[in-house]
Amino acid sequence: MRFMFGNKSKIAAAVLVLVSMLQARADCAGSAAQFILSEDNCGAKIVEATSGVGTLTASADGINMEEIRWDDDPLHLNPRMQGKKLSTGWDKGGYWLIKFSSAGLDNLTFSADMYSSGKGPAEFIMKYSVNGIDFIELPESSVKLSEKLASVYSEVSLPDELSDSETVYIKLEISKDISVKGKSIKGKKDGSTYINNIIITGDGETEDKEDGKQPEPEKIRYFKWSSDKILSEWGKKTGKYIVPG
Repeated sequence: MRFMFGNKSKIAAAVLVLVSMLQARADCAGSAAQFILSEDNCGAKIVEATSGVGTLTASADGINMEEIRWDDDPLHLNPRMQGKKLSTGWDKGGYWLIKFSSAGLDNLTFSADMYSSGKGPAEFIMKYSVNGIDFIELPESSVKLSEKLASVYSEVSLPDELSDSETVYIKLEISKDISVKGKSIKGKKDGSTYINNIIITGDGETEDKEDGKQPEPEKIRYFKWSSDKILSEWGKKTGKYIVPG
C-alpha cells in the first residue's frame, strides 16, 4: 500500500507541474476576443464577447441588423440568424460581423464554427477592415457550410496590418445566393445560419520588446530518467521539455 501511495504522490506532484507549464504557455499568448456563446448571451442585436473586448452583430441582407437568437432545439443549441424572423430577408452580402481590439497583439489568428439549415445560406467569405467601411477580402477564405456544426475557420492567420490596432472588423459575408440544399436564399424565406466558438488570439509583446531589447530565450530543463521517471516521460526521448521564460 505504501508503494501505491508513493506513486500517487509522485503523480499528483507531476500533474501540478504540468498544469503550471500549460499555464505558463497560455500566458505567452494573448486573447483578443472570444465568443463562446450560450442562451444567456443571445437575444439582442449586439452580443458582447464572453472573453476579451468585442461585439458580434448580424445582418441577413447586408443592410439591416438582425437579432441574434438562440436555437433551443437540443440538436442545435447555437446562436443564429433565423430566416422566418428576419426584418427583410436573406441576400448576398449578408454577414456576421466581429468587432474587437488587437492593441498590443500581433500574429493574429481567427477561428469559428459555422453551419446552416438546408434553407440557410451555404457559402461565406471572410473580409477585414480597420475602419468598418473599407473591407478587403481575405484570399482563400471561401467556405461552404453544411447542416452540421464544423470548424470552418481554424486558426486562420490574419493580415499583419490588423496587428496592434485599436479597432478591427472581421466580416463573414454571404457570398452566393444559394442555400445548403442548392436553392435561392433571396427574400423573406425560412432557414437559419449559425455561428459559435469564435476565438481571436495573438502574441502579446513582452516587456523586453517594449524596451527595445531582445526577449530572453526559453529556458530548458532536463530530467534524468533515474531521478524522475514521470517527468522524463512527458518530454521527448531525451527527457527534455521547454518552459517559457
